[in-house]
Amino acid sequence: TSQRVSPVVVAGLRASRIGASGNFSWAIGIDGTFWSWGRNAGWELGDGTTTPRSAPCLGALAAVSGGSGRYHGFAIGATGEAWGWGTNASG
Repeated sequence: TSQRVSPVVVAGLRASRIGASGNFSWAIGIDGTFWSWGRNAGWELGDGTTTPRSAPCLGALAAVSGGSGRYHGFAIGATGEAWGWGTNASG
């Protein structure tokens, strides 16, 4: 992938919320789907792998809000449940 010096459209993704950390980015689609992309060295994309993703990949949950840290992600599910994933180095 190459660096971007001006804004670009993210793979046609239509989002209601977005966020990022040092290693990955995430978005919640307007339909409530959770998407993430980036380094994925510590399972922070939530796709069960450590495969880097240069384009958004669909997550396994419907969400209304999310957040991220260096090696972890979290979301509030469509029915209010809390979800978290990543390295779990500090609980």
